[in-house]
Amino acid sequence: MKIRTASVVAVIVAAVLILSGIIVCAVGSAAAKSSGVMIYPEDENGNSVYKYDFTEKNITKISVSVKDSDITVTHGGTSSYIEIRNFNANYYKLSTENNILSFSEIDNVASMFKFWEGGFSFKGMRYLFRFGDGGRGMKTVTVNIADTSMLKTVSVSEESGSFSLTGADVSADYILSLGKASADISGLSTTSVLSVSSSAGASMKISDCRAKEFSLSGGGGNFSLSGISADRADFSLKSGEIVGENVTFTELSSSSESASLDLRSLDVSKASVNSVSGQVALRLSSDLTDFAVELAAKNASVFLNDVHHSSSYSIPNESAEKSITVNTDTASILLNAAK
Repeated sequence: MKIRTASVVAVIVAAVLILSGIIVCAVGSAAAKSSGVMIYPEDENGNSVYKYDFTEKNITKISVSVKDSDITVTHGGTSSYIEIRNFNANYYKLSTENNILSFSEIDNVASMFKFWEGGFSFKGMRYLFRFGDGGRGMKTVTVNIADTSMLKTVSVSEESGSFSLTGADVSADYILSLGKASADISGLSTTSVLSVSSSAGASMKISDCRAKEFSLSGGGGNFSLSGISADRADFSLKSGEIVGENVTFTELSSSSESASLDLRSLDVSKASVNSVSGQVALRLSSDLTDFAVELAAKNASVFLNDVHHSSSYSIPNESAEKSITVNTDTASILLNAAK
């Protein structure tokens, strides 16, 4: 009976302490606000800002995973850092475990614990009872990668918002899953992989980039390509369109359901394109002297140099070092070559 009474007393005391903590936090927050005192990291415009410099860390991979945010990745300078704006401190985690810089949004307040590094830490009671959101402005994540960085992988995942990348000569993989976010990627030259995936309705602009392997994939999206070169390019898109100009691929493989493909000033050695209902237009920067060509549209038309050739056309060339093969079900095929 005494034990049960003691337990009841302990519960009551705990409840009183919790209630007291809430009251103290609420009063303190209100008092700080009325006095103009910032109890959370903020800049002069009322945005919640945190900047973390990881230049001295041996970071080999960066992973960013958010829902709705504007993400910017830049290269250059002598310092590597990540700057986070307007994220509620209770709903994200930033760590540098196992040489991986990881930033992610989470759905509970567990991020208050084990916050930085691999060890245990606690942000403070004011974050447990934080009143209000993370800031008035748009959520943004900015990552800068120093020229001396030994980075091997950059992985970004977001559902909506925007993504911007300005590049440099690197050897890292860039794996970008951008959902419905708009994107502007330019000036990246990597001896490895540039992979971009999107959802229907997304708008992607990729220009002046070089990669060993270049891939576009997803449920949809509108891709605009300019000045792209790769040893191998793989396109796999259900809907939307891929429009490109001044593109150079040693090998191109493309498959789609209803997505259209329109490549102009195309320099390619081997191209294999399969589409169900998305129109295919390839305009080469060279003539067809060294090519073997197979064009077949089951229920549509084939055009070679703007001349109609019913539903199929071929140029057999057993000694050809280059080849173009295009197959569609209900979409027309256009192949133009330089004269």
